Amino acid sequence: MKTVSKPTVVILPGFMEPIAEWQWLVEALADACTCVVVDINAFSATLTEPQTEPESNRFSGSNRFIEASAALWEAVERQYSLPEQFSLLGYSMGGRIAWAWAQQMPHRINQLVLESCHPGLLATDAQLERQASDSAWATQFQTEPLSAVLEDWYQQGVFANLDKQARQDRITQRLSLSPTAIAHQLLTFGLGWQPHWDRLPAIPTAYICGALDRKFSAIGQQLAAQNTHIRLYQQDDNGHNVHQESPDLFLALIAPLLTRIS
Repeated sequence: MKTVSKPTVVILPGFMEPIAEWQWLVEALADACTCVVVDINAFSATLTEPQTEPESNRFSGSNRFIEASAALWEAVERQYSLPEQFSLLGYSMGGRIAWAWAQQMPHRINQLVLESCHPGLLATDAQLERQASDSAWATQFQTEPLSAVLEDWYQQGVFANLDKQARQDRITQRLSLSPTAIAHQLLTFGLGWQPHWDRLPAIPTAYICGALDRKFSAIGQQLAAQNTHIRLYQQDDNGHNVHQESPDLFLALIAPLLTRIS
C-alpha cells in the first residue's frame, strides 16, 4: 500500500509576532499536516544592523521588500526540507511576504491563506509617507526603551479592539525581542516598500479578516471582487488578529483548506 504523506503548511507570523503564538495551531493540526512556523524575528536579527536611514540598511534600494522576501525564502529552504508543493499561511506582515512568495513561485503553493494583509499602497505619496513613518518607528525602537515604544505601538488604531489586559500581554510577549530585528523588519518588510499588487496568481486563496477591522474588511472585499480565486471570510466580533481573538473559529475555517492532499 502506498503511504500518503501529510501536507505541509508554512506559516509566516506578523510583525514582531513570536513563533510561540502559533504553537496552538501547530498542535491542533499535527495529526493532519506538518506545520513549519518561520521565525522572522530570528531571521531579521541575523542581518546587518540597520541604521536610522534606510540607505544604510543591507536591503537599501527601492526593491528591498522583494529582495528581503527572497532572502527569507532562501533561509527557509536551507533550514527545512520542504516538499515541492505546500500550503502557505501568512498574517499581516507575514501575509504580505506570503503574497511576494506567491508571485515568485506560484507553482510551489497549492493553497494560500492570508489574514488581514495589505496588497500594497498604490499612490507614491502614500508610499513615501509610510516609509517615513516606518523609519521613525525604527529609530524609536533602536534609541528608546523597548517597553515604552511597545506601549506607543499598541495605541495605534489597528489595535483599538484590544482591551487593556490583551494589550499588556502583547507587550510582555515582545519584551525579549531584539530592537535591531524589529527595526530591520520595519526598514525592509514595511508596507511603504512593498509593491502594490491587486492581483494574485491563480492559487486557491482564502482571505480572513475581522468585521471590526473596517480597513482590512474593505481590502478583503475588493480583492475578492477582483480575483475569482480569492474567497473572503469576514468574521463578526473580531478585529485585526482573528487567529488570536477567536482561535477555535480560525481553526474551523482553515483546517479543511490546509489539510487537503493536492
